[in-house]
Amino acid sequence: EEGLGGGLAASRNALGPPPGGSAVRRTVRDGTFSFADDAPAASVRSRLELTPREERLIRLLGDVRSRYVPRTTVRIAGGWVRDKLLYGPDTPSRDVDLVLSDVSGVDFANLVCQYLIEECPPDCCDFVDSLEAVSKGGAGDRLESARLSLLGFDVDFARLRSETYSDGSRVPTAVERAGCVEDAWRRDLTVNALYYNLNTDQVEDWTERGVVDLVLQNIRTPRDPLRTLLEDPTRALRAVRFASQLSFNVDPRLL
Repeated sequence: EEGLGGGLAASRNALGPPPGGSAVRRTVRDGTFSFADDAPAASVRSRLELTPREERLIRLLGDVRSRYVPRTTVRIAGGWVRDKLLYGPDTPSRDVDLVLSDVSGVDFANLVCQYLIEECPPDCCDFVDSLEAVSKGGAGDRLESARLSLLGFDVDFARLRSETYSDGSRVPTAVERAGCVEDAWRRDLTVNALYYNLNTDQVEDWTERGVVDLVLQNIRTPRDPLRTLLEDPTRALRAVRFASQLSFNVDPRLL
C-alpha cells in the first residue's frame, strides 16, 4: 500500500531524545533521526503528545478499524500532525484529516456511525457532535470523502489518492487510488505531507523531507515548485500564509 519508494517512519515513543535547551537540528541518516547542535532550528517534539480528547478519538477510530476493516491502515495526515510535532498538546488545530489505505472516506465514516449506534450508551453521547457522514460536496463527491464532527474535532475522511490536473484548472481532472508515497508527493508542502499511522503508532515522512523542513523552518514543495504551482496557483498563497503563521522561511524557488 505504500506505493513506490520507501518512507521514513519514527515511533511516537521512540524518536530519540527530545530537544534540549540548545538549538537542535534533526536530520535523516540511515532511516533514523540524528541530532547535532550546528544550526538554528525550530523546537520539534520527539513524540506526539496527545490530549485525553485526542486519545479518545484515536481509540474510537482504532476500534472501528479493528471491528469492521482490520486490514485497513488508518492515518491522520497534514496539518494536525505538523502542529502536534511543533506544539504538542497545545496544538491549535481542531481539523483532523483521516486517510485510509483501501476503503473510501464515505464508507469508513459510515462505519464510525454504525459503531457508535451499536456501542455508544446514552451517557456517552458527548462523543458525537454530528452522527451523519456528510459528503463534502463538489470534488468531495468524486473523491468519496466525508466529514463527521466528533469530540469537538472536524474529522474529514478520504482514501489515499493521486491527482491529475489539466492546464488552466486547479480542480483535479482525474483522481486515482494510490499508496502513501503518491499521496504525500501530491501535497502542497513537505511540512503538510506528514502522517500519523494509527495502526503502528508512528509518525511517517514519505517525502523524507517533512520533519527536516519542520526543524530547519523551511516552506517548500515535495515536487518541482513550478509544476506544483501551475497545478494550483493558490498554493503560492498557502505557502506565504504558512510561512507567516509558523515564522518559517519560504524556499526561494517558490517566490
